[in-house]
Amino acid sequence: MKPAKSIKGNQQNPTPTSPPDFPGSMQEVCIRAPKVYDWILSSCWQRYQIAVPEKYMCNLQKAVCSGRDIYVSCLDPFSVDRAKDLSIRVLPPIRRTVLPVNGHGVPASIVRTLLELCAAIFVFADSELLFDFTTTLLLQDELVVCVPETLHEEHIHCRIATGECLPFTGFVQHNIIELELLVCTELIVEAMTQLEILAKPCLPRVDLLPAPPRSLPIECPPFLVSPCPPRR
Repeated sequence: MKPAKSIKGNQQNPTPTSPPDFPGSMQEVCIRAPKVYDWILSSCWQRYQIAVPEKYMCNLQKAVCSGRDIYVSCLDPFSVDRAKDLSIRVLPPIRRTVLPVNGHGVPASIVRTLLELCAAIFVFADSELLFDFTTTLLLQDELVVCVPETLHEEHIHCRIATGECLPFTGFVQHNIIELELLVCTELIVEAMTQLEILAKPCLPRVDLLPAPPRSLPIECPPFLVSPCPPRR
C-alpha cells in the first residue's frame, strides 16, 4: 500500500469574518425623527373691563333703574363650533438669557405667546334678552422654554388645551361688563433630528388568532322540501 501524501495548497490563514446578524438581534441604526426639546402645559388668566356699545347704553340703564335683574352670559369661545374665531401664536423674537439655578447659570429662552379670540356677550334683564355684541380679547403670556440656539419661532407649536370665559355684572350701572378669561395652553418645542439608536428590526407575528364566525343580521327561514307531484 502506498503511503498517504498530504495535499499542499494555500497555506495563508484567511481573515476570520463575523457571522451574519440574526434578523431579530439588536443593531445600531441611524434614523430621522422629530425630537421634543421641551413640552409645557401652562395656565394664565386676565380680567377685562368692556364698555357696553353706546347704542345699547340707554336700554341697559332703563333696566337697571327699574330694578330688573341683570344677567350677562358669554358664549363659550373655546367650543369646536367657534374654533375659527380662536388663534394663538408665538411673538418674535425669542429672548435668550441665563437664569440662576442652584447657584449656576443655565441658558434659557423667554417665549411670548398671544391668544386672540372673539367673545360673544349676551345681556339679559329678568331672563329677557336686552342686546348682544361681540368683542375681541387679547391675552399675552411669557414662558421660560428650552429652545436651542439653532431653533427659532417656527419650531414652537402652540395649542389651546381648554379655557373658560366668566362674565360679571358688578359695574353694569357704569355701562361696564367685566370678563375673566382663563386659558390652559400647551407648548411644544420640536424639530427633526438624526439619531443613532440600538434597535431590533420588527418581525411579523404568527397569525394564531382565528377570526370569529360571522353571524347574519337576519334569520334564515327553515328549509322546506317541496312535495313530490302525484303519479299519473
